[in-house]
Amino acid sequence: MEARVIPGAEITESQLKEAAEAVFYRKGNTYHMLTNNCQHFCIDVVTWLHYRYLESVSRDAIKDCEGKGTKPIALRKFIFWTCFTNEGRMAHARAKQATEAEEAATQPSIRTLNRSRVPFPMK
Repeated sequence: MEARVIPGAEITESQLKEAAEAVFYRKGNTYHMLTNNCQHFCIDVVTWLHYRYLESVSRDAIKDCEGKGTKPIALRKFIFWTCFTNEGRMAHARAKQATEAEEAATQPSIRTLNRSRVPFPMK
């Protein structure tokens, strides 16, 4: 098996084994061709290492692994960000509020609708 150098990561074999086992045995970890495959496993292991050994595995190491994946990797990352991070949920809420505000601005008000139905001018 050939070793793969990941820029921004310096770990021992035992740390790698610990991370791989933690990710492999976590609850709800089932294989799926598009949403949870070997590429996702590698990214999850590097992410686990980053949070466990912050000084040894940088964010650049995670980005390097993600950059070598396919498009579904980017989609999964976006879905995770929008659904499971506070920043993502807030961005989603702001976008929803902006859409609702735009729709409200284009809708005629009830007052305008009522006046348009009156056959004679109101005083």
